[in-house]
Amino acid sequence: MLLEERKAIILDYLKQHHMVDLQTLVAMTNASESTLRRDLDSMEDEGILVRIHGGAKLKKSTNPVIGDEPRFSDKVLDNANEKRLIAKYAVSLIQNGETIYLDAGTTSLLMLDFISPEMQLNIVTNGVDQAMVAAGKGLNIQLLGGTLRANTQAIVGQSAHKQLSKYHFHHVFLGMNGIDLHDGLTTTDEAEAFLKEQASSQSINVHVLIDQSKFEKTYPITVNLDANFQIITNIFKVRSAKEEFTQVFEIEEVNN
Repeated sequence: MLLEERKAIILDYLKQHHMVDLQTLVAMTNASESTLRRDLDSMEDEGILVRIHGGAKLKKSTNPVIGDEPRFSDKVLDNANEKRLIAKYAVSLIQNGETIYLDAGTTSLLMLDFISPEMQLNIVTNGVDQAMVAAGKGLNIQLLGGTLRANTQAIVGQSAHKQLSKYHFHHVFLGMNGIDLHDGLTTTDEAEAFLKEQASSQSINVHVLIDQSKFEKTYPITVNLDANFQIITNIFKVRSAKEEFTQVFEIEEVNN
């Protein structure tokens, strides 16, 4: 077996299990321990993994941490068709008369195109744009009070937390800046992360709306969702990436 073939096998195993010992690699490649040690040393030099006693572990993340966040008005235009498909599918999960939470993401804003007053929903949001669009359509909308983040048009802060704590939801729909196999769900602002976490803990169903441009991206703040949640995204362009992510997350692909 060639060196590059062994490296590919090692990397595929690490992506699935995050750690490997030499005995496992010997069984998988039929190579000697001394050969595999040299392979692991080479891969460590390349920044792919970290050597540990008797084996190796995957380096935490090869993604650069992205610090900047585009303005909300710019993000609305990014991948608009994909976001619209995701939004339409998300609304199909809602039953008439339910109470839902829409956070201040661009895809959740598009959900309002598919929600009608006849659905008689109780909608809570921390998104100023969501509240304005919903009110314009005659929907029953409650905008949380608190501090406005101008860049994302999101309401955050203690007042928002206190008000949000009174609700119990059938569905929560959350946007996210990034999703990574090792870093999980991430965003750019700690206050928004706290609000996402709180809303998810008060819902029966939690849905994270992420188009494919967000995958394998890491932002500074981790979002830890205690509840079980579903990722709703558009079709994976790289099928191997789908296989990797579906081992870690529950994912629903939307194509029409």
